[in-house]
Amino acid sequence: MQSNVINQPSSLKHKAADYRRALNALRGFASIYVVFYHLRLYSNFDWFGTIPIIRFGYIGVDFFFILSGLIVSHVYLKASRNSDVSFWQKFIWYRLARLLPVHVFIMVSMLLVASTLPFFDSSRNTLTTTNLTDWVSLTFLVRQWGMPENYAWNSPAWSVSAEFFAYIIVFPIIAFLCAKRLTLNVGITLTAIGVTILGLLISMTGTVNVIPYAGPLMRVTGGFIIGSGLFIILETAPKLKTPPRDWDGKLFISLCLLPLMFWVAMLLKSKGVTADPLLLCGFTGITVLAYLAKGKTAAFLSKPVLFWLGEISFGLYMCHIPVFRVCKYIALHFDLNLGFAFGIICVLISMLVAYLLYHYLETPMRLYMRARYLDYSRYKENKALETPKPY
Repeated sequence: MQSNVINQPSSLKHKAADYRRALNALRGFASIYVVFYHLRLYSNFDWFGTIPIIRFGYIGVDFFFILSGLIVSHVYLKASRNSDVSFWQKFIWYRLARLLPVHVFIMVSMLLVASTLPFFDSSRNTLTTTNLTDWVSLTFLVRQWGMPENYAWNSPAWSVSAEFFAYIIVFPIIAFLCAKRLTLNVGITLTAIGVTILGLLISMTGTVNVIPYAGPLMRVTGGFIIGSGLFIILETAPKLKTPPRDWDGKLFISLCLLPLMFWVAMLLKSKGVTADPLLLCGFTGITVLAYLAKGKTAAFLSKPVLFWLGEISFGLYMCHIPVFRVCKYIALHFDLNLGFAFGIICVLISMLVAYLLYHYLETPMRLYMRARYLDYSRYKENKALETPKPY
């Protein structure tokens, strides 16, 4: 029986062959990492707040940003060079199709709950004008652009607002710089700029996990530029054209060294030294190796279970805080223990909700929105053909 790839057009064959499945697992790991980091705020089980590895979970967000810069550049950067307005219209629409369905569904759900809870719990205040303003700006992905001093509603959604900033502002600038051709020098320069931005934030505050000093926008800008710069380096550096299996071995070694990296990070933290640069370098290195590797380690990261975890990662990242809140509200109402079992149940329910969101909302709506764009493009093309040309 022939593979489906063989029967596809050549452009689709290339796209299918160039898909880096191992990166999907990294998205899943980053999402789970953030979920356990937030669990300490809802469970009273001490380990969720004291395990050193979990205490660094905020780095998972920066891991997302670097991955996003690499993947978006891998998919769109070459096509963006010397492109017209229609490319950018399609790019933004496709990015919105990726972000909006789950995000808007959760935000509307939270608004409905916040509107009705006062009827059941008289101790809760009604919605204020500030609450509603925050809801509107966050739902439409612009709240973080105003550099607020706090998070609101679904706290992980700040990073979606920030990432949309990267799509609208940062990526077009990168595409402009690469308009003539991709060069190694451009890739090195971009990576250095991204490192400088994150380094500046860390030097000012001691960590990347800050809200003041435009922290969220600096995080997404620095991480996204690093990911994009690394993509250009990987595409243009001749020394990186070694056999993929060689990189697979290095990927295996890097994954084995993760416990050592966290041990060193914990040691640095105990001495009052920030461990963020070490963790960012470690996760960036793993990302690069996963992009290059083709072998047993990459195949393991591409296993259906790990690939599935990457597929639901966005839904998991977006839904876990609302799920945790509901679970804690119910547990307190029935005087249940907020210990280890409660925490694990919260995570499992979040994964179930993410699975349902992915299969019944995220994927169908993404396909629907993309189809509507294609219909609109065909309509414009037909309209242009029907318009009589002046003599």
